Amino acid sequence: MASVYSVVMLLGLSSVWAQTVTGTASLASPLDNLQGSARDMALGSAFVGVADDASALFFNPAGLSGLANPSVALHHNSYLAGTFEETLEGGFPGADFGGLAFAVDYVSWGSLDLRDNFGVSQGSYNDTDIGLTAGWGKEWAEGFSTGLALRGLQQKVVSNLYNSLAGDLGLLWSPQKDLRLGLAYLNLGTPVVGSSLSGELKGGASLHWDLNPHLSLLTALSASWIPNGTAAGQGGLECVLDRQWALRVGGQVPFYDNQVGGLTNFTAGAGLKLSAFSLDYAYLPFGTLGTSHRISLAYEFSLPKEVVKVPVQVQVPVTVIQQAPQAVSSPQDVEVHFKISNDPLAQGQELEKQGKKTDAARVYVDALKADPRNATLWSALGNVYYQLGQKDYAIRCFDQSLKLAPNPALGDWLKKYRNNVQ
Repeated sequence: MASVYSVVMLLGLSSVWAQTVTGTASLASPLDNLQGSARDMALGSAFVGVADDASALFFNPAGLSGLANPSVALHHNSYLAGTFEETLEGGFPGADFGGLAFAVDYVSWGSLDLRDNFGVSQGSYNDTDIGLTAGWGKEWAEGFSTGLALRGLQQKVVSNLYNSLAGDLGLLWSPQKDLRLGLAYLNLGTPVVGSSLSGELKGGASLHWDLNPHLSLLTALSASWIPNGTAAGQGGLECVLDRQWALRVGGQVPFYDNQVGGLTNFTAGAGLKLSAFSLDYAYLPFGTLGTSHRISLAYEFSLPKEVVKVPVQVQVPVTVIQQAPQAVSSPQDVEVHFKISNDPLAQGQELEKQGKKTDAARVYVDALKADPRNATLWSALGNVYYQLGQKDYAIRCFDQSLKLAPNPALGDWLKKYRNNVQ
């Protein structure tokens, strides 16, 4: 069993609870940012500039603005000295309101040995701690989001309860499609027994590449700074195959002496996604202190897919009949002239109404060969491809349409669609 001194040190090693005991313990620890998912941990905690799922709640709440579907996740952390941590997390998209996420944390420190200042045993006790976190993120302008998270903490040491309320602020900016920049300040809040919480400033970036239709790569870098001057750098790399298999590696570089020997500041992990379920694992060695293993199981609920409706102007073909003057001597003197429209957009839409979507696509393709700069035809072709299940072709058509003519409605839909499929 561990002594009270060991308990306090273990508490200090976790960023969830360290600020409620002592700031210095967390500053000297390589076990920073143990909240979050196994994916976050395997990426070396370099998640402030990624923040692309509900676990952004713990690193940068601005990322909650991009939630596409509701989700629920359970994160299990097999911690040091026989302790463990459980986190239940839920994320919910809120459309124009933004995204919301909630989490409940439970930590069990096991059976602990209580000793006085002379080392004499005073018996043992069991210690459990709990935390509640809620966060919100909203996109205010294209590619720019802000977020806020509030966290209530309760920690028990022997018979004493320590409570605090902390808040996190976050910014996220995506200047281009696959580049994200994040900034967050964590642990703004009330002091505990006269001591201020250990605040932390984090900044980072991530870049995503689709190397080919089957392989993608994510790189992430971040840095953290604590007001007393203690700083560290983090980095991570994620490789995803067929949007199903993932391999991850990461690490932290503390710019101070953490006084921990052995293999440390290194992370690794893997992930598997099957339909709506995802399973992730992270291996976190902490040298002579031991090894932590984090496992995350998540389920993502599917919302009804939005039907693509691109507003276009349609010219309805009209049959024009020109009648002869009233003063005619015989029917043979009447001439009837028909003007039949050859509008490919109208022809294609008529075929769509008849359920002949493949024929409609051929009409649009033939028309675009003669008029490749017609944004309306590109949109119409994209609609048909989307209905036929050819979504990659549809997205290319929509992109081409936007290049030729601005369409805010289509642009917003494309952005939401891409966030949903990543």
